[in-house]
Amino acid sequence: MTKDVAARTSDFNPSSEGFDAATYESVARSASLREVRLVNSAYSAKVMSFMALELGHGTELKQSYAGTPSGHSFMSERGIAVGSYLWTAEVRAGRTKAMKLSTEYMVAYSGLKDAPEDYVELYFKKLARFTTYPYFRAHFAMHVAASGLMLAPLPSLMDRVD
Repeated sequence: MTKDVAARTSDFNPSSEGFDAATYESVARSASLREVRLVNSAYSAKVMSFMALELGHGTELKQSYAGTPSGHSFMSERGIAVGSYLWTAEVRAGRTKAMKLSTEYMVAYSGLKDAPEDYVELYFKKLARFTTYPYFRAHFAMHVAASGLMLAPLPSLMDRVD
């Protein structure tokens, strides 16, 4: 039986009533990354905005990035959790969106046979972020370099997701 967790609105987290740290630890120890795949990517750059800045005719650039899980499915009897994680990076020159990269990564974890669904969902939300970010960061750097843009790399991901 496949349970589609995307349709659920669970806010289960370590602060939730009834959360058992030992159960979560068991899920985390048994989970194994099965694969990460880039399944969608969209990139655009307004190179003229960057050229204007180089010539001193533009405003300061502001970089931002964000990521979010896009739902997942858990196949308890097979012990597999599969889902998507979306990342977006933008560079603004004043009010102009000078560059945008949007990606979707499919992530699969195995070794979760008969694990509690809420704990698997929490594990996916926390780990898919850290699993996919290095791929997104490298993808961002590749596009920026291919466009001949001089941008700082995306920062290392160090924030926690609880």
